[in-house]
Amino acid sequence: MSYPEKTVEAVMAYVNATTWEHKKNIVRANRGELLTDTADSVLNKLIEDYRDDEEAAKILQMYRDLLSACREDGIDLAFHGVVPLDIPINEVIDYINSKEWSDAKQMVIDKRDILLTEEADQVFSLLLQRHRDNPDLIDKIKESRELLARCRREGIDAAFSDRCIEVPENVANALWGYINAPTWNEAEQIIRANQDILFTDVAQNFFSMLLRLAETKNDRGMLSLMLSRREALLRAKKKGIDDAFRDYR
Repeated sequence: MSYPEKTVEAVMAYVNATTWEHKKNIVRANRGELLTDTADSVLNKLIEDYRDDEEAAKILQMYRDLLSACREDGIDLAFHGVVPLDIPINEVIDYINSKEWSDAKQMVIDKRDILLTEEADQVFSLLLQRHRDNPDLIDKIKESRELLARCRREGIDAAFSDRCIEVPENVANALWGYINAPTWNEAEQIIRANQDILFTDVAQNFFSMLLRLAETKNDRGMLSLMLSRREALLRAKKKGIDDAFRDYR
């Protein structure tokens, strides 16, 4: 697909500008070209062309999101608070996208001089603004940001202590089965069949970690369910299963 030469030139000038102020001026001068679906398509094609260069694709996507914000909110508001181009965008995005908490922790250890800085925190502000219409991603960004804040306050090991718990598969499966049981009767039966697992300190510590994660994500429905199941499990361990589940029958 071919695009108007004038639009392509405006997009490339915007992409190649070396400061945010320069980019903003280019958008102002070329709003008729840049704040259009055609310009968005040009940027999308660029992102596809650079799909094998992950870092370049991430930056191009950020530029695309910024133009989208200009269209929705106006140029001044979209550019308000954007941070310098030398900020650690890629490091922060890689940290957020870590597949495992252990990977995230190692990244913070290896790049503490970058991730535990005010500049890195500014990246989170930018990402929260850019993705404000994506609740799931916003929750992930906020959780990742708060974890780095805890690293600065408490130290890396302490901050990750409730996330890097090694949990045997049988414990995780039994606990998730109990939490997600459709009825209290089924939850009771799962405890009866797995009390040697669910009454252990490992299971209790894992449950505590899951509760903290639910609190961080502000998932009220899941948090309410987990709190009630946690209370029943603690009562079952302390007073016996029959006594703990009498009120739920």
